[in-house]
Amino acid sequence: MGTRFLGEGNIGNIDSRTINNGNDTPRIVVSINVHFDNLVKNKKTDELEDQGGFWAPVEFWPQNIETAQHLIKNVFKKGMRIKVEGNLVNEKFEDKDTGDARSIMKVRTFQSGISICLQRLQSTELVPKKINTEESNNSSQEQSEANNQSEYQDDMDF
Repeated sequence: MGTRFLGEGNIGNIDSRTINNGNDTPRIVVSINVHFDNLVKNKKTDELEDQGGFWAPVEFWPQNIETAQHLIKNVFKKGMRIKVEGNLVNEKFEDKDTGDARSIMKVRTFQSGISICLQRLQSTELVPKKINTEESNNSSQEQSEANNQSEYQDDMDF
């Protein structure tokens, strides 16, 4: 486990790659370049100014390929304000051009590690809740019993 990271910033570029890690189903990693800013109010102009912000790659691992594709296509947009919670990791690699050893700090996060901030949000649409068929049958039976109980009580009203 790396160092915990929590930051708020704006999405820059969005990309993805498929990882075949020996499992039956390949995973998709969504790479998001995020500018984490440090907004401070300027006393003279009364406006917020970025003082000490930085760009960082965020490596986001959704639950499955369908979720990743939906997020990339329909949810994540350039300029969107997000909050990222994850682990800072130092990844070492070899420079393709020079062969030199390099390293990069990135934030690695999973399904619940990215939240959309409300700034600049115009509308939302919720995904319908998946209902287990056994739960659905139980809730239908409970609803039917509640309706029967209500009819019984109506008959008793004077």
